[in-house]
Amino acid sequence: MKTARLLSIAAAAAMTAGTFLAASPAIASDANPRSGTTLASETKDFDAYVRKSSRTSSNPPNSNNCVSIVGKGAACFEPHGDWFWLKDNYADGYSIHAKANTSVMQASWRCSPTYGSEADWQKCTFHDVMPEGTPLAFEMQVRNGDEVLAFSEYLYISS
Repeated sequence: MKTARLLSIAAAAAMTAGTFLAASPAIASDANPRSGTTLASETKDFDAYVRKSSRTSSNPPNSNNCVSIVGKGAACFEPHGDWFWLKDNYADGYSIHAKANTSVMQASWRCSPTYGSEADWQKCTFHDVMPEGTPLAFEMQVRNGDEVLAFSEYLYISS
């Protein structure tokens, strides 16, 4: 009985390790990137798709799909058009990013700011590379270059 349980645990560990290996961003290297998209294999980042934001004069249409870190900023997701919204509230030299992950395809998308806190809202779209109805774990990150310093709680939504 004890031996069977140990074998079961070992098998589960091996399957989990295989899952983590399969989740490697290298799977994105076979994808055909669209305009403005950089693959992780090119950026040495763990995000499958990374896009730079553009400035906007409008606010996110649905504040129910937003996450924030008090004193730092906010990030929102709009499913119609797969828009990521960013707002940096503090001129501290760090940047605010919006990121979504999915375990269904082992993929992720990250909107990286073009402007700092001097901009109001900024946004990116992933409509051409994010399948409709994809379950997402969406978060805001505070970064210093490639280093993630803080992150919000996850918001679970669908694209």
